[in-house]
Amino acid sequence: MADIKVVLADDKPSILRGLQAILDWESLGYHIAGTALDGADAWSMVRDLKPDLLITDIQMPLVDGLELSRRVRSLGWNTRVIILTGFQDFEYARTALRHGVMEFLLKPVDEVALTELLKKLALKIGEERGGVLRDVPVQAVDDQDMVRRVNLAIRSRYKENLSINELAADLFISAAYLGQVYRKKTGLSIKDTIHAVRVEAAKKVLATTSLRIYEVAELVGYVDEEYFSKKFLALVGMTPMNYRRSVPTDPLL
Repeated sequence: MADIKVVLADDKPSILRGLQAILDWESLGYHIAGTALDGADAWSMVRDLKPDLLITDIQMPLVDGLELSRRVRSLGWNTRVIILTGFQDFEYARTALRHGVMEFLLKPVDEVALTELLKKLALKIGEERGGVLRDVPVQAVDDQDMVRRVNLAIRSRYKENLSINELAADLFISAAYLGQVYRKKTGLSIKDTIHAVRVEAAKKVLATTSLRIYEVAELVGYVDEEYFSKKFLALVGMTPMNYRRSVPTDPLL
């Protein structure tokens, strides 16, 4: 039975019609409870209908998709949000992830990708509602997708004081479970990955600028120069200063 409620929001009627026609929603277990042509109407529908899923464009009149997702999250409900956009920009992805967005898809929407995403979400909602067991292949896909999304968040937000609790909250799972899955799939802890991404960014800065070491540390997310140098040494095998000396310098710097 199609009992997973969906609200669709886009300021272009043709896009809304396309979203409704592109998939056999009922066969996937969904029914479209409402559609909106601007963010204000979408916000009203979310509050009235309490949908399981909101799919919204990022650029809309009155209330844009990011503000809409922030408001949805503030309700404390388990409404998932998928944002559609034509903008290939990590800055949008970073903000979307902060507001608990489940996925960030580029237009034109890929039918296969959206179908697979909705299948996984239906399984998760079914599990939450009645303890539906997921088979091993689907669980593996879910876990791999989880790791991909964590890596996206780390790459776009490594300068922040990013915590596993925050990442887990964005994924609607426990921090303990996220940590276990991530280590199993990558062989690293999430903290290890954050340090690796920061140090990799620092290497580029050291090789292309004349910034002081403490400035480089701050630029990539460390508040303590000594701690930054310790992590850099552990991962690269030399201090930040020695690394800078070991790479060719730009004569214009």
